Amino acid sequence: MNFNLSYLNRTPNKHERTEPAHLVGIVLHETAGFGTLEWNLKPDVKASFNYLILQNGAIYHYVDEQAFIAWHAGIRSVWTINGVRYSGADFNDQFVGIEVEGANNGTPITTAQRDSLIALLQHLNQTYGIPLDVEHCPEHSQIAPGYKSDAQGFSNAVILELATKTINRDVLPDVTVIGGEPMITVTQFIASMQRHKAPLSVIEMERVYRLAMWLQIEPSFLIALWKHEGGSPFGSSELQQQTFNPLNIKAPATEWRTIVQSNGAAFYWYESFQLGLFAGVLHLKNHYGARGLTTVREIIPVFAPSSDGNNGEAYIQSVLEDIAYIKNR
Repeated sequence: MNFNLSYLNRTPNKHERTEPAHLVGIVLHETAGFGTLEWNLKPDVKASFNYLILQNGAIYHYVDEQAFIAWHAGIRSVWTINGVRYSGADFNDQFVGIEVEGANNGTPITTAQRDSLIALLQHLNQTYGIPLDVEHCPEHSQIAPGYKSDAQGFSNAVILELATKTINRDVLPDVTVIGGEPMITVTQFIASMQRHKAPLSVIEMERVYRLAMWLQIEPSFLIALWKHEGGSPFGSSELQQQTFNPLNIKAPATEWRTIVQSNGAAFYWYESFQLGLFAGVLHLKNHYGARGLTTVREIIPVFAPSSDGNNGEAYIQSVLEDIAYIKNR
């Protein structure tokens, strides 16, 4: 799973772990304001969190939960899991803190935030084995009733139900996405791109579709990859606004046409999203098709390896679902 790491561990509002982390739960917060990334860098705030989800769905890893203890729950917090009572500092030590940026006044969080929160919860479930239920994933107001009011922009019960339904969904059959017959028309391709507010003109979308057809790359596969790599609206992630690289194709750090992240990861930079999609089509053809990798299940483990923090099966299922959805629209 891809996180923005530009603020990772910069806040002074944390302390170093002296023993290996033993994480048993997740506390869900809403910020009650905006500008959170900078606000929580101030020492006098005396609060932080492990992850932050912005309104555009971007997920920031803010404090590494394995190396540090974030300060996201106070001394008034009390909760019980399977008969074990947790209070005060237990929450910072043993619970991952997720903040969703919002007004905390009842205004619903954005669809992009909801989808990112579901994906993040599934990632933490896979990484730490934390069950996705209300007992293990309370809202801040549930562990500190009368003292904290968040989260008012979403219900943890609803979010967790969606997250577990997605985990327990039926496994879809694999499909050929390189070298096969096209599954969608140019009209379907353009309509799907427009639903995700892709920053391309209709003519540019048609050009991308024609190139994909010529090189036998399934057009709906491009859309599914862009959605997974950059969220929706297309091109709105902080990284892609710099790189115009819809598939987040990585590059050698020495390559001149790159954007290098604070964690050392380098991504190709293109002059427009149209050119970025052209490059994506060529990348799929030359790096996967040429090696005999032609189906979703063959491509994704190489395209999005688990070593980069990806949940391979969830990624595959998401792509297969998106392809099926686009095809049937």
